[in-house]
Amino acid sequence: MMDIEKLAESVHNAYLITCKKLGWDVKPENQIPYSELIEDSKELDRASVRAVLEGIDYENFKSQLSAEQEKVRKLRVELIEYLQFIANQLPDERRAQYRLDTLLEQTKEK
Repeated sequence: MMDIEKLAESVHNAYLITCKKLGWDVKPENQIPYSELIEDSKELDRASVRAVLEGIDYENFKSQLSAEQEKVRKLRVELIEYLQFIANQLPDERRAQYRLDTLLEQTKEK
């Protein structure tokens, strides 16, 4: 779940930095940390975040990412099963176990 509040705080901070760099005037009531803003000002930052997320179709992106992650998980399981099969075909049991352990370590999710 996207943390709208943290993103809104980042929007506020970026706004202050940008205004300072460009020499723009900022209302004194907005020249404070996000946590101290009045609720109406916080809501403007939240609305900015929601508009960006809608613009990039964030929910669709999340579902596509989840589908890709599931594909990777399934491939990892298939790879491990295949490696176990190969290890079982090797004549030297210790060498097979060593190779299996090594290969399994390499396939772990990082």
